[in-house]
Formats: sequence, structure tokens, C-alpha cells
Amino acid sequence: MNWAERLTVEYARVHTHPFNIACHLVGIPVITTGCFLILLWVHPLAGLVCIAGGFASNFAGHHREGSVPAFATRAWYSPLAGPFWWGRQIFTLARTGHPWSPPATRPAPPRERRTA
Repeated sequence: MNWAERLTVEYARVHTHPFNIACHLVGIPVITTGCFLILLWVHPLAGLVCIAGGFASNFAGHHREGSVPAFATRAWYSPLAGPFWWGRQIFTLARTGHPWSPPATRPAPPRERRTA
């Protein structure tokens, strides 16, 4: 599994409720648009409004799901994982009509105890 796949799978594991997924499908591109508006100095105030609105949408989804946002626990990967997850969701929705979900993980086998 490559690094982009790992980011996407980990991000998807904390975004499972349909309402949260819908909020993020709207919020992530709005946040990204706001960042570009600020970085390109096109309209900084509109960029800030976009970022605030996008995060409000994402927080509403997390509130409904009862989960903590990804950047609150692992801030280093959230700026990349969100857009990767979003792209994968859109591609899968367009192709199959259903949202993408991460592969089921199997629990690790129990470790053998050494007895002295």
C-alpha cells in the first residue's frame, strides 16, 4: 500500500456516517477554493469566508457522527488526506454510484507469550 492509499484509508476510517461524508464532500473543495483565493491573492476576504464555511460544514459532520476531526489527532496528514479522500470518493461515486469505503482490516494475530 503506497503512502496516498494509507492516508486515504486512515482518513476514511473516521469518516463513516453518510451525513459526515456528505458534509466533507462539500466542505473540502470549499476549503481548498478558499486557500487558493488567499494564496493567489485574488480575494483574501472571500477566501477566509470559504475556509470558515468549509470547516463549519466538516465540523457539523463530525458532530453528527460523534467523531474527532482528523487534524485534531494527526495534524500532519490532514491537509493531504482530505483532498485525496475527496478525489477517491468522487471517482468512486461517478463510476459505481456508491461512496468508497476502506477495505476491512483484520485484527493482528495475538502474540505468543514467552514463558520463562
